[in-house]
Amino acid sequence: MIAVLTTIFSIGYAQQVEKAAGLETMVDANSRTYQEFDHLYTENFATEDIVLLIEGEDVLTPDVLKAMDRLSRTMRETKNVASVSSIADVVMDAEERETGVRQVPDSQKAIDEILSNTNPEILKPVMIDETHTILTVRVPDRLSAEATEEVAADLKSAVAMADFPSGPSLIITGNPPLNISIKKSIGSSFIVLLVVAIGFMAIALFILFRHLTKPILPLTVVLLGTIWTFGAMGLLKIPLSFTAMAAFPVLIGLGINYTLQLRNRFVREVAEGKTSGQAIIQTVVHTAPAAAIAMFLTIGGFAALKFSTAPMIKDFGKLCVIGVIMCFLAALFVGLTMMGRLKSDKPAEKTERGKVVDVLERTLAKVADLSVKAWPVVLVVAISIASIGIYFDGQVSVQTDDKKFLSQDLPELVSFRHLTKITGGTDKINVILQADDITDPAVLKWMDDFEVYELETRKEILSAISIATLIKGNNYGKIPESREEVNAILDKIPQSAKDSYINGAKMALINLAVGNAPENFDQAGVDRLRKEIDKDIAWRDLPPGVSVIQTGSIVIKAPVLVAISEDRRLMTLIGLVAIYFILILIYRNPVTALLPILPMLVVIGAMGIVMYFGGIVYTPLSATFLGAMILGIGSGYSVFTMERFKEEKSRSGDSMEALRATYRNITVALGASGMTAIFGFSALISSPFPILSNFGVVIVLAVFLALIVTFTVFPVLLIGLEKSEIWMATKLAALKKPAFWSIGG
Repeated sequence: MIAVLTTIFSIGYAQQVEKAAGLETMVDANSRTYQEFDHLYTENFATEDIVLLIEGEDVLTPDVLKAMDRLSRTMRETKNVASVSSIADVVMDAEERETGVRQVPDSQKAIDEILSNTNPEILKPVMIDETHTILTVRVPDRLSAEATEEVAADLKSAVAMADFPSGPSLIITGNPPLNISIKKSIGSSFIVLLVVAIGFMAIALFILFRHLTKPILPLTVVLLGTIWTFGAMGLLKIPLSFTAMAAFPVLIGLGINYTLQLRNRFVREVAEGKTSGQAIIQTVVHTAPAAAIAMFLTIGGFAALKFSTAPMIKDFGKLCVIGVIMCFLAALFVGLTMMGRLKSDKPAEKTERGKVVDVLERTLAKVADLSVKAWPVVLVVAISIASIGIYFDGQVSVQTDDKKFLSQDLPELVSFRHLTKITGGTDKINVILQADDITDPAVLKWMDDFEVYELETRKEILSAISIATLIKGNNYGKIPESREEVNAILDKIPQSAKDSYINGAKMALINLAVGNAPENFDQAGVDRLRKEIDKDIAWRDLPPGVSVIQTGSIVIKAPVLVAISEDRRLMTLIGLVAIYFILILIYRNPVTALLPILPMLVVIGAMGIVMYFGGIVYTPLSATFLGAMILGIGSGYSVFTMERFKEEKSRSGDSMEALRATYRNITVALGASGMTAIFGFSALISSPFPILSNFGVVIVLAVFLALIVTFTVFPVLLIGLEKSEIWMATKLAALKKPAFWSIGG
């Protein structure tokens, strides 16, 4: 009944999960940098630009400009549109100053003359070159996704009604259409991803357990845990982002291990002649504790993600922690209950066991046995891989261009890249000035000097535009000496242009254009440039009462993306320490606690070698989560093996016999867990988003290597620990014996 009610509530809360993409997934909304960006830039200057790109041989003809004017007038009357700007406005403003009538001239010669006499800085935002021009529809930055989508749809309809001539091509693009498309794609891709993951896992379970009744029972149980996780996601307001999409196949792959281990023990107990009730008791007594330990270790691995600076990384950690708990509870209570009710789940000896299962058991048990016999070779190879891998891991490159995380075939991304290629990129660093009077000539001169200096000394900066630039452009290249002259020039500048760079009399904006920053000089380069600009601001004497701050989406994203990439080893180290302390609390023995961790160091090293020579790059997703995934999955395999070994050793008293019995008994569960996890994670590889497909490749390789290490390196460590404990016990016993001269004394 509790499970049913939990499921009903979870389905209800799951409806409240919201999709998220963009800056809010990368930067902590409570951080100082984000608050400055939000309260200074977003509230006062930020708009989102929906762009109509017009390209062709005749983009500056009277017919095209008149069509742009018709379109502009329609869009200015559209709800939620802040402003519209185009080359047509520049031409019409000039015509009005000249003739007193605001219209597009009928003469091409008149248009060409106006453009040749116009300040290039005024033309730059609206005219790329003679064959490309743009009409920009600006909407408030805080406008909801639904309202923004309505404006984009209105623009599409207005373009059709504006009666453009047939020559130029028209493309609607910009960040808003791209973000809308991404969010839609996240929703549809997530459903496909889950279906593929579930289908792949069902195939794996059927192959391995077709000799049992209900071979896909473990998948049913883990899906129940996943539904509960969905509910918690809605309850805790965790958004559905790229990382959250990746979390669910991961959860299914991790969570199914608990049900598989419990069912494996249950089936074997029934095979020995026990009733369902007795089998459940034995399973709870002997296997449930190991499953609980594995769960806590997985939580320890993911807990390290709490220290990340990016919300999407923290959300992934939260989801995985919640998810493994839900999957464990579903396995322990719902899974065991369902097993007890499966009367037809007959003892293994009385049913036809699958050939795949038999081959798997014999092969992997033999591998463990041979590894112990060849222990010097195994240890040398393992230590070499771990050591060399650390070096090669540092040589693996990291992809931080967030546009390359998306499906490269996404039509909106193709259009956006086309715009970027033509314009050279639209990324900007925003420098905000606050003063008692921004129009003070001294303040304007500082702004102008700063812009000139940045353009001359920072090759990454392609252009610098501010209210000072516009005033200078309308005053023969000079900043006026008096406020009266400044005000007179400001009256001549269109209000829409002024609104982009000045807010009242106390705040102004300088836009430093850097093109396509991530592609031109990567996120680390953006972060270095940010620091250099801060130095330039500090070095130049500000007029009294003036403060300057540097912000912008690329400015606050860059250090986060760089930190995500560079801190992957720190995240792994924190996870290692957390897991080690959990194991110490459980086993109260520092050597025993170290045992499940050591094999994972080999896996981490092996991954560095495989990724480097395989040409696989890191993304923020795989860079951050790889260590946590390896520790969470691999240490769980080790704990299940170690707990079963202790049980078998208590029965036989012989270490090697206990080892063989251990691998005979857990091979199916471990192999099935690994195989289903690999099948489930393979679904990520099929994702149209490169950031997810890369993560899928990396995790599939990691799980495969973790399985190999569990059956090769770990048995050597188990036997080595047993021998060292026996040796220590013998020495301690010898020390306790009385000296020979005291005998009979």
